[in-house]
Amino acid sequence: VAQVATEYAAGPSIIDNGVGGVDKFGNNDVAGHCYTLIASITGNYGKRGTGCGIYGYHVTPYEAMLGGWQLPEGMEPAPSPQGFYDMVKTDKVHAAMFFGDIPTQKAANWNKTLEWIDSLDFVCLADIYHSSVTDFVDMVLPVCSKFECADEVGGVKCANAHILANLKVLDPLFESKSDFYIEKGIAEAMGYGDLFPADGVEYANAILTTDDPQVAGFTLETLKANNGAQRLIGSEDLNAPEVGFVYGTASGRQEPYYEVLLDFGQAFPAWEQPNEAYPENPLREKYPLQFNQARSRFRVHSAYSGARWIQEVAEPHIELNPADAAARGLEDGDKVEVFNDRGSFRTKLRLNEAVRPESAFMVESTFRQYLDGTIMQSVSNDNLNERGYALPFGPMIPYNDTLIEIKKVGE
Repeated sequence: VAQVATEYAAGPSIIDNGVGGVDKFGNNDVAGHCYTLIASITGNYGKRGTGCGIYGYHVTPYEAMLGGWQLPEGMEPAPSPQGFYDMVKTDKVHAAMFFGDIPTQKAANWNKTLEWIDSLDFVCLADIYHSSVTDFVDMVLPVCSKFECADEVGGVKCANAHILANLKVLDPLFESKSDFYIEKGIAEAMGYGDLFPADGVEYANAILTTDDPQVAGFTLETLKANNGAQRLIGSEDLNAPEVGFVYGTASGRQEPYYEVLLDFGQAFPAWEQPNEAYPENPLREKYPLQFNQARSRFRVHSAYSGARWIQEVAEPHIELNPADAAARGLEDGDKVEVFNDRGSFRTKLRLNEAVRPESAFMVESTFRQYLDGTIMQSVSNDNLNERGYALPFGPMIPYNDTLIEIKKVGE
């Protein structure tokens, strides 16, 4: 640790996190605060090869400012009044529409989530897959794939230093529609159809209407001529200019002291144990394993869970250290039940020396039809840290701050 600290301080150094690890604990913000403080006091910020935070979703630092569909004067999109993690705890919502497998992606403690879904007057799902939530809704609207478009273009976005157009490959199959036309149809039924673009082409042209010089001269026609991809003007050098010591804070300066967290004792980062998965928790006598979830390289969250070839190379399973498995009389390939006081789910067991003892690992969000009709989020921790509401993006669901036990199915 001392050697790493010395080398980091010498710099230039960067603290680069992936998404979906330490951030899924009840005390996650303390670690993030430590990262920024360490970068600040060692001067590892603003210079090439320095900084801290999660990895970028795009592999280049170039991002163009695109246009958008303009609403009439006096109208603007309504902000969401609360996060989904709070919606599942309120009785003020009477109907819901989900785009995709949101209830198993954005909420923990599935049994509580299902109670909330069952309490609603009407639930609709728009999805391309038979995802876990499909069997619990009143209506399913079939969504088409990215290859299917009613128009010559299905969307335009900026990613990886390019403007990308989702050009049509084939017509939407069966009764499926794109998200755009599902939303437009709902707006028309509510008497607001005139606020939407006439079609996907008009919407794409609105997005391409911008003063950003990086996309000067870019049109739907030029995108089609370039097979749907045009590199941003001036982005040829993969090394962007250094950020310099300019900060997007209220004061315009570095703010290692978080006054907004003063009442929580976290103006400077202070040690705080996790919400549930800490060594001294008496609950460990009953549920001694810490449950870790993370993404897979074989799919995006739960999407593609049903692909047969993915099932062949990445069959759903939970992983245990061989020592923990032996202590429970479990063997590789056993059908097991994972449980705690919140609920349980069933899956296959695989042994892995790389899994830390007294913990278990599983890829997140497999469809329930591959878990004997159970849902893995049945066991996950839904206790939110109140301090999180003072942070810019709200509290984090502590999925990995969860204690479980595992036994063979039927025992």
